[in-house]
This record gives sequence, structure tokens and C-alpha cells, in this order.
Amino acid sequence: LDGVLHTCYIWLHTHSLESIKRVYDNIVFLGEELSFQDEDICLEFVRMVYNYAKELQGNKDKYIMKYISEVVKKSVDLDLITLDDLYKRKEEEIVNIFRENFSSFLVFENSSELIGSDSVVENTFYISFSTKKRNVIPLLGNVRINEINSTAKDIYLELDNYCDYKFAYIDGVNKI
Repeated sequence: LDGVLHTCYIWLHTHSLESIKRVYDNIVFLGEELSFQDEDICLEFVRMVYNYAKELQGNKDKYIMKYISEVVKKSVDLDLITLDDLYKRKEEEIVNIFRENFSSFLVFENSSELIGSDSVVENTFYISFSTKKRNVIPLLGNVRINEINSTAKDIYLELDNYCDYKFAYIDGVNKI
């Protein structure tokens, strides 16, 4: 619940604070699980789950995490930073070290497009791995929303079938 609500508000900017509050205020505790009181609000939460899950399963999130982790790892290996620096230095200081030492970082930082492919693109820094599918099917009263609402059922079916390209890369990021 927390992950879905804060991700849609803070990270994805798909929902306003008012809509998050409306969803949160509609939740009741049924002993072992949370449930929604109103079908429309429960369906709004289902759409939030869709945004959240699709983003976390998509290549953009995976690519960014993998690229940054590789830059950090190489920076430590080259003694450009220490692991303590990651806690003690300001973000801007660390980013400046990346900018000064990795030409690919400038391309990465200024890129606005991640390219998907079903086959390996040689001489690029690419990602290709699956992540755990994340999903929350809320209760409406005592019943799962997808069992009584056809829109919710369709949303969850689409989410179950969602699969991004097998490979993803940024044009011009050839190596770290």
C-alpha cells in the first residue's frame, strides 16, 4: 500500500496528494487485511497499482538502476570514491565525479530515450533481466475487486501479460 501510494505521488507524479488521501481515507481494516469501502475508489487504487507495477517491471527503471550501480562500482574500484563517500558526500559531489570520469555518464544524464530491442545490440551498455512482478489485488468489502469488476479484471489481465523488450540501451552509451 505504502509503495503504491508514495510511488504514484512522489516518483511517477501520476496522482495528486488529494487523490492519494481519498484512496487512503477509504480503507478499512478487516482483521487481517485492508479493504476498500467504495468501488470507484478501489478501482482508482487498481489503476495506481497498474502504474506502479508497470513502471517497476519496465526497462527504464531496470536500466537506470543497473547503469548507476555499475558507475558506482567502477568508481569504487578506481578509488574515485569510497563506500563511505556515498553516505557522507553530497549527491552533487558524487555526480560531478561521475561526469568528470565517465564520458558515458554525460550521454546517460542527458538522454531522454531508452531504446528497446528483442536482440542484443553489440557495443552498447544494455540490460536484459526480468524482475519480480509486483501486484496488489485489493478487497472491496470481503471480495477481490477483480472478481466483481470487469474493468479491474481487464487491468490485472493486461498487467499479467505485460512484458517490456528483452534488451534495452541508450544510444551512445557504449561502455561505462
